[in-house]
Amino acid sequence: MFARGNGNFALTDPGEPMPGRCCGTILNRDATFPIGTDQDTKQDLLILLPVETDRAITDFSLRLDGQSGLTVVEDPATLVSKTPPFEQHTFDNDVGPLAPDGHHVKTGWIARVPVTLHPTSPWDIGGDRYPLTLTVTYTVAGETAPRMLTARTAVNRSGADRDVRDGGRRRDPSARCCFAAAIARWRRTR
Repeated sequence: MFARGNGNFALTDPGEPMPGRCCGTILNRDATFPIGTDQDTKQDLLILLPVETDRAITDFSLRLDGQSGLTVVEDPATLVSKTPPFEQHTFDNDVGPLAPDGHHVKTGWIARVPVTLHPTSPWDIGGDRYPLTLTVTYTVAGETAPRMLTARTAVNRSGADRDVRDGGRRRDPSARCCFAAAIARWRRTR
């Protein structure tokens, strides 16, 4: 079974529950603290597996491909065990991940994978987003063929640390012109 989309992935602070607005295109849109440039940020990657909890999961593997200056590394303990901890989660009606037969999973498994994010050069100056491709492969007990989830997502990073560090030199010069024009107009109309 092959599923495409980003409705199965979210980022949260380590140990925290799944965010209320989960699983959008930007993994950390509702993050409490922004991810800074040129520094490590520890997060938990939550993977909502479309499998009811009465079925076991085996042969779990995860591939994280950060691009355009984003490095994503799994926690070394997870790499050694090869299997992240699985948590049971009960979803509201019609909001859980879609199972292969098209129904929404009511009580399913969530894999919690501790990761470290390290963004360097921003990919998108307007939003400071870093692209990330996620690929999960796993086998469900009683099935012979492995299942796969893939998603092309992004991670937001904070722009404030960059602006403070470089004195705002990277800001749009037209913003300074607009500010100067506003001051000139204010002086004329006082």
